Amino acid sequence: MSNSMNYMNNCARPHKKARAFAFFLIQFFIIGCLFPVFAQDDTLPLVTADQLIDDAAKWDGKRVEFEGEVIGDIMARGGYVWINVLDGDSAIGIWLPKSLVPNIRFTGQYFAKGDKVEIHGIMHRACQDHGGDLDIHADYAAILEEGTKVLHPIQRDRLWWGITLGVASILSVGFWRYRERQLLLKRSRE
Repeated sequence: MSNSMNYMNNCARPHKKARAFAFFLIQFFIIGCLFPVFAQDDTLPLVTADQLIDDAAKWDGKRVEFEGEVIGDIMARGGYVWINVLDGDSAIGIWLPKSLVPNIRFTGQYFAKGDKVEIHGIMHRACQDHGGDLDIHADYAAILEEGTKVLHPIQRDRLWWGITLGVASILSVGFWRYRERQLLLKRSRE
């Protein structure tokens, strides 16, 4: 009987080993799919204008991602467009083909908050094409957030002070001119 038991145990072991190996392979495959260890990170570094300005040599010629508010005018130059993008403290000039320009509705001005855009492109510390300026030559542009109109309500106290000082100025100039005429008349009579 003991021989037959050994024979049955030996026959059953290869199946247990195969199951254990298959279980190990399935776990390895699932972990490999969920957590790609060897995957390369293709994301661009999101940089600020201050980083680009302060470390211009580090970023020169590198592909970067930049986000901010479009300000000022959109200036067309042939098949390209200049836009200025402000990220809070500083603005960077962006040079991009007209075909890439998103439908920008608002640019930052006194009466509007500009559209927030995402820009991908090559940063140039001293661009030879544009007079040595620091700029980004974009190859991707998208609107992240649409701008809005900005209403500036009239402040009554400032309006009152403006009217009061305006009237005081007019009266002062009028009084001064009246005195000048009086002095001229007095001199001409003498």
